[in-house]
Amino acid sequence: MPRMFVRCECTSRLGTSCCLVAEPLESRRHFSVSAQTLLNDDFVAIVANGHQEWAKAGQWLVEFKSPQSKSIGKLNSSLSLLESTLSPRFTQNLGDGQTFLLHSDRAATLTDIKASLAEVSDIRSIEPDYAIYQSAVMPNDPLLGGQWALHQANDHDIDAPEAWELSTGSPSVVIAVPDSGIDYNHVDLSTNIWKNYAEIAGNGIDDDADGYIDDVRGWDWVNNDNDPMDDNSHGTIVAGEIGARGNNSLGVSGVAWQVKMMPLKFIANTGLGASSGALSGINYAIKQKQAGVNLKAVNASWVNNSYSLIFQDTILNLKTNGILFVAGAGNGGGDYVGDDNDIMPTFPASYAVDNVISVAATDQNDVLASFSNYGAVSVALAAPGVGISSTSPGNGYTGSTGTSDSAPLVTGVVALAAAAVPNATYLQVRAALVAGADLIPSLTGMVQANGRLNARKTLELLLPLSGGDGLSATYFNNFDFTGTSVGRVDSNVGFDWSSNAPLSGIDRNTYSARWTGAVSPASTETYTFYTRADDGVRLWVNGQQLINRWTDRPLACDVTQDGVINTDDFNVISGNFGRGNATVQTGDLNGDTIVNSLDVMLLFANWGNAVTPQEDSATIALTAGVKYSIQLDYYQNVGRGVARLSWASPSVPKQIIPQNSLFSIMPVGTSPIFPSMSGIRGNLEVLG
Repeated sequence: MPRMFVRCECTSRLGTSCCLVAEPLESRRHFSVSAQTLLNDDFVAIVANGHQEWAKAGQWLVEFKSPQSKSIGKLNSSLSLLESTLSPRFTQNLGDGQTFLLHSDRAATLTDIKASLAEVSDIRSIEPDYAIYQSAVMPNDPLLGGQWALHQANDHDIDAPEAWELSTGSPSVVIAVPDSGIDYNHVDLSTNIWKNYAEIAGNGIDDDADGYIDDVRGWDWVNNDNDPMDDNSHGTIVAGEIGARGNNSLGVSGVAWQVKMMPLKFIANTGLGASSGALSGINYAIKQKQAGVNLKAVNASWVNNSYSLIFQDTILNLKTNGILFVAGAGNGGGDYVGDDNDIMPTFPASYAVDNVISVAATDQNDVLASFSNYGAVSVALAAPGVGISSTSPGNGYTGSTGTSDSAPLVTGVVALAAAAVPNATYLQVRAALVAGADLIPSLTGMVQANGRLNARKTLELLLPLSGGDGLSATYFNNFDFTGTSVGRVDSNVGFDWSSNAPLSGIDRNTYSARWTGAVSPASTETYTFYTRADDGVRLWVNGQQLINRWTDRPLACDVTQDGVINTDDFNVISGNFGRGNATVQTGDLNGDTIVNSLDVMLLFANWGNAVTPQEDSATIALTAGVKYSIQLDYYQNVGRGVARLSWASPSVPKQIIPQNSLFSIMPVGTSPIFPSMSGIRGNLEVLG
């Protein structure tokens, strides 16, 4: 029988009321560290969520339901009244005022600690201080092919040079990098390292009252000091991928030429870190954001395999503060074969919070890397992650492989977007990243976006275009987008041409039209799109076909085919009255090969009938401010020519989509869709 993964999401104070979900589990090993290294770093093996994990011996995370006004000393005074033999004592506030590090006897188990603290009020969760690993990577590749992920001839890259035409970043944008530290003296990084200007270096005083003394460039939770220098290399590699200084005639370029990266060291030189350190680093970043720092994202190029309510609460706190959390999807298990995160989650990438962007890895052939985790629901998009060139400590350069290297490329694009569109919300940026991805067949059904990161398209979706000028329109002198064509920009699609031609040079009876461009909503919600047409209509939004009604709707007895039964039809029948024999005459409504009184009676029975254009509708969720590609195809085969495109949402009443929400330029990287016309040709031949 296969081993099972049991996910436990506890809602009670001590985790006694849980929802358990059993899922298949493979044996997980982290080859970046050995068991002996874990033991040497004071981690011990425990059973958590149905499988073996590692956690700090005698060390626990305790989250209260609300911030605590008591000092650690007063909290410990309360613990002393419990008369526990486990010697529990709080040693550190992890930075949010309600999560604390608790030490106990090394032999204590989670069950022991929960029982020991059962009488302590207001506790939300108690968890082991789990080990966190720099995401295990394949062997490093040398710098042979240059920075292919940014630009290469076959275009299996993120289109960085094209994006740099729009944004190269800004020193006002800050990205937090909780990792193994950063070599802040590196010649390609030093100018892009964040400085805490609220702190005076070397005076031994916590000038900004954030709980850390002389934290002028972040903090080191491994050694508990103010020097987050990298002694492992992982954090420096990640930092270079995000923001190695560009256009400086040195080494490599990050995605963002200009950015400020906040070094938050919690991973030791062994490649191991504790959850308490990661949480402290993230809470530090949140505090800086609340103090006015323009922090836009946290990059998480590391993994563990245990769900943590405390960690999820911290990510929710990032969301509350408008901060994205970009995480590598993970590099499979011990077999280095990628796993489906929808079935077997990898944390922190798999937390189901909408500010999380989980990133898979692709190779130089635009194929999902063999080691990369994936997930149609839980993984947002892919980015290059094989042989990524970057910085290394001591003014060095190296290549690196893994989803640890894919996530920083996405984080770098977040920095470009924040510089180009400072007021964009985290939801708008996330939506643009997903909507702007290059669609890759091999990624279909593997990630939400069905594609790979495209920096240029992401920016195009966020940046204002020329203003709300309407949609590009092309009218054709035939039903199938062939023949004479006339182009123009229509401020909206709200036409009733009746039996007239839509414009000069186009046939009045049979014609087609295609409108293309972008649509941008003013609010984040679900929109219903409505089309109104007599004959065929198709609608795509963001590449998704919403409406597909591609058929004629003839009107019985409409001899003149003008969409209404009236005197024009009677005049034709009168003019052909009595004609027949073997030749079917115009006006022969009942098909008896002669125009006679029976046809007149049938005409009068339908007198006044008119074609009523049909309305079709479909819904799609859209994010405010993002520009989505849109295409409307339409054809008319005699009858009443009506073409309308409307929308409605909970906050927007039904209306023809206004000009200020329509843009005549399609987002970069998208192009009109040319579906087959074979489905209507037979109908037209019969009806014509």
